[in-house]
Amino acid sequence: MKKITFLLLFVLICCIGSLQAQESTSFMDADLSTLANNHSEAPLNRQSEIVAVHTSLVTSTFTSRAAFQAACAGLPLEDFTGGPLPGAIIGCTEISNAGSTCYPPGEIISGFVVTSSFGNVVALGTGAVGNTSDAVGADQFSSFTIITFTDPTVTSAGMDIMGFSGSTVFRVYDSVGLLTDTFTLVNPSNTENFFGVISDIPIGRIELEGTGAVGELFENFEFGSCVTNTPPTAVCQNITVQLDGSGNVTIVPAQVDGGSSDAEGPVTLSIDINTFDCTNIGANTVTLTVTDSDGVTDTCTAIVTVADDIDPVITCKADGTRDTNPGVCEYTVAGTEFDATFTDNCTGGTIINNYNGTATLDGEVLPKGVTTVMWTADDGNGQTATCTTVITVEDNEDPVITCPGDITVNNDPGICGAAVTWTAPVGVDNC
Repeated sequence: MKKITFLLLFVLICCIGSLQAQESTSFMDADLSTLANNHSEAPLNRQSEIVAVHTSLVTSTFTSRAAFQAACAGLPLEDFTGGPLPGAIIGCTEISNAGSTCYPPGEIISGFVVTSSFGNVVALGTGAVGNTSDAVGADQFSSFTIITFTDPTVTSAGMDIMGFSGSTVFRVYDSVGLLTDTFTLVNPSNTENFFGVISDIPIGRIELEGTGAVGELFENFEFGSCVTNTPPTAVCQNITVQLDGSGNVTIVPAQVDGGSSDAEGPVTLSIDINTFDCTNIGANTVTLTVTDSDGVTDTCTAIVTVADDIDPVITCKADGTRDTNPGVCEYTVAGTEFDATFTDNCTGGTIINNYNGTATLDGEVLPKGVTTVMWTADDGNGQTATCTTVITVEDNEDPVITCPGDITVNNDPGICGAAVTWTAPVGVDNC
């Protein structure tokens, strides 16, 4: 029985060894047709899941290159061209600016070195394993890719990661070599997917380890220093302003600013409306835009209440004396001789008098004596002004008397006189 058991164990070990001997262990000795990405599409950023296993340094993660670049613009990009020809694979000990059998000196952007946990690294020309761009990474399938930053200011990194099967573990280390963040990227098979990170403190290195057969290749590598910009905070306050004597008022942004600020430094203020006139009396909505030193903005709205507190200026005609009209005991006003006038910073006001409730005395019949007329100008915005004109009507027309005609009579008999009958004189006057 023991002999049979040992025999079976021996056969099993031999079979396993035979299978292992037939399996590819690296890109350099792989049957590329078994790895080739059968899709011809560009990176689609379609990780089905990103799991943050542990995180303490990374503040933001991205599965979209556009979003990553918007958050951290202007980073250098290494596309890994200038090494292998399309479809070719080159092995070397490291990939860096110093040069190796993969790339000549100076071909790779300085600031990082690509190595493997053991064995060589590889540079793959476009299409070598279905990759749509030149790619680099660990050669041995059982090892993982290490990206070590020689630039001590790197706080951001983004790349397209090739996935063939399984998932990719993305590990981030700080500048002293402590593991700070771990992410598991679950990728659809045979795809190239973007993943990027931003941290508040420098990143020392990144490791890519596939949980399946392979998954440590990456392409189109962006990295560098990126300080995320916190947008400014716009704070508005409502104000009331007064029109000037010409009916206008101008404001500056600081008047509607209620304490806007930015964590990174000073801000500039601007408003969409800064001039007002009589047509804007009342509440007006003004938008305040706050811009920080990086051009990031925030807005708020304020209510600007435009008021007209300037009284109209009224001018009355001087007091006047008029004679009664011929034959009557009254005076009829002609035209605007006693009409008051007014001016105001805003048009649209009115003027009336208390004698007839209109804007003119033209045609009014004034009796003999003193008539006091009060005029009131109203600007329509709550302000009024008054003045008075005193009109005195005098009777300077003489009365008219009619006397009877001369009479001649004889004296009465026996006396030196006569009894005379006559018509009394008649007198009339206009008053």
